[in-house]
Amino acid sequence: MRKILLTAILLFSIPLLYTAKAVTVPAPPYPIEVTLPNGDTLTIRIIGDERGHIKTTLDYYVILEGNDGFYYYAVTDNKLQKQVISTRKAHNEGNRKRSEVKFIRKRGIKLQRDTQK
Repeated sequence: MRKILLTAILLFSIPLLYTAKAVTVPAPPYPIEVTLPNGDTLTIRIIGDERGHIKTTLDYYVILEGNDGFYYYAVTDNKLQKQVISTRKAHNEGNRKRSEVKFIRKRGIKLQRDTQK
């Protein structure tokens, strides 16, 4: 009797484990304002879900959070063939210096239109 009960419990619990794994929580569909360590704010978008997501500026430049709590623009490392953190701190579009705009236009990673939904 115990074997039958144990088998029944296992058979009913296996589908529950797969169902729980399949459920994902999407990123918020609206921009989020984050406070940086120096007190400034940066408005970001999070695209994806808990299994994989990216953060971008409002104009869709990919950003990564540094160990110091600031956000930096992502750039492509050609040797590693992946996105890495740059040395340029990210700012809201209206607060960017001319040199920052030049940098992200040349080296920044901007999402394509089909991934911006």
